[in-house]
Amino acid sequence: MSETDKLVAMTKKEILRIVDEIGMRHGRKRVFCDFLAISAIRMSNKTDKVHYDERFQEALIICKKYTEAEGSLFIKMHNILVMAYKELFEHGHFIDILGLLYMELGLSGNDQDFTPSDYSALISQLVYEGNPAIVGKAGFRKIADYTCGS
Repeated sequence: MSETDKLVAMTKKEILRIVDEIGMRHGRKRVFCDFLAISAIRMSNKTDKVHYDERFQEALIICKKYTEAEGSLFIKMHNILVMAYKELFEHGHFIDILGLLYMELGLSGNDQDFTPSDYSALISQLVYEGNPAIVGKAGFRKIADYTCGS
């Protein structure tokens, strides 16, 4: 197992453990959704000061559902995720840990599945490789991938 795989596995394991711990009282789906919301708010409030107060109030409403100890676990999950992404990016990797968690938690419903990052990367390489002009002036290329779920 590569160091990258170990990091992703350890990150998933720790976040899943915390989601399960808090989820015993609130439900896994609710906890994961609130974790995503709180994480998004924390990241946004670092850069977008215009909407800081509004988002801070939104985070407070979410946090009122949980005990103080549970609230600190949300911050712990966020920090674990941020540190994992930071390490992955420093080594030139991107792995969608949130997508992997979403699927592992069984939250997709409606028989919808998550498209793994490896598959998306393969499609990109097949379309782009050998033809860099395909990206054009916009810096991206639109393709219709009817199996894409992310």
